[in-house]
Amino acid sequence: MSVLEFVVFDINLKKYSEIKEKIKDLEEIDFTPKEYNQIFEMAGFDLLSNSEMRSLILAFCEKLNPELSPREYDKIKDHHKDLP
Repeated sequence: MSVLEFVVFDINLKKYSEIKEKIKDLEEIDFTPKEYNQIFEMAGFDLLSNSEMRSLILAFCEKLNPELSPREYDKIKDHHKDLP
């Protein structure tokens, strides 16, 4: 990778920093269409950490099936010490 390619790649990664912050503080799904697109791009390029993916999965599951989410969450939280 040339220096120019690296600089362009680094600049392109900075466009994801805002959505990464939103994922870090995610309490409910309220993404804009542009943010959904960025999430799909980030997943496709493997730019999301395991923790960020877990947050997204739990939030989407809760949105799709809110009446089961507390019970399902309680089942998995003992296996993941970093979950609140």
